[in-house]
Amino acid sequence: MERISRRKPWLAGLLQFTLPGLGNLYSGRPMRALAMFLLFRVSFAAVFIVLLLPGLIGLLTWVCIGLLVTVLTIADAVRCVRLTKAEYNLAPYNRWYIYALIFLAITLADQFIVLPFTRGHVFEAAQVPTASMEPAILPGDHFIVDKTAFLLREPKRGDLATYRPRDFPDTPFVKRIIGLPGETIEIRDRVVFINGVKLDEPYIRFLQPPNPNPAFGDSMPSRVLPSDAYFVLGDTRDNSNDSRYTGPVLRTSLQGVTETIFYSRDPDTGKIRWDRIGMVLR
Repeated sequence: MERISRRKPWLAGLLQFTLPGLGNLYSGRPMRALAMFLLFRVSFAAVFIVLLLPGLIGLLTWVCIGLLVTVLTIADAVRCVRLTKAEYNLAPYNRWYIYALIFLAITLADQFIVLPFTRGHVFEAAQVPTASMEPAILPGDHFIVDKTAFLLREPKRGDLATYRPRDFPDTPFVKRIIGLPGETIEIRDRVVFINGVKLDEPYIRFLQPPNPNPAFGDSMPSRVLPSDAYFVLGDTRDNSNDSRYTGPVLRTSLQGVTETIFYSRDPDTGKIRWDRIGMVLR
């Protein structure tokens, strides 16, 4: 059987960094390789759940856990190589093309199975290209959408919800939930009334003077929301395509709530907005 003089620690570390478990496989420990791969994946899932924690706490915890798990798995691969005998008998799986096939298989599974499932049912990174949600969300803000939120509770007034309108099924929208199922909603001269009571909205802003034409959204006749639909509005009321024009949003169309800004860059100047990173969206 083919022999080699020594396994290389640096190569084991590089393989482990490329795909957790490969470094252990390189040193002749297939069961440990599987354990390291599964441990990393479980930790990886936990890391992104932690990212849903509010503010900078979740963001910093995510970074620290990710770095710690990566360093530990690489250190384990290097340690395994150093414990390997100087004259190591190559196993059938100790071939570069086997490593390449494993890496390719895992990458394809991630691309076509794991990531689509995660984005569709757990969380997703998103941004808003327009100014319709200013000042809560600015163009250039990148934030996390928690897609498990509405599995655990019902949507509530004030939630910054993501959804896909019936008229734009391929485009995700982010708006604030204003009216709940069964409620009566009316807009009079830019003031929202829910069941006849004025709604306090400290988050809204207007860019233009009042327009007497109801078609522009300053006013809207009273309407009763269906039992399975929500009325959503943008915070910048005169620059938002929302339920005033596209109608109430069905419960089944709501995808999740926006959580924490993890990155923000001014699209005009290109400068990173450090003060917004870690900000909890409300």
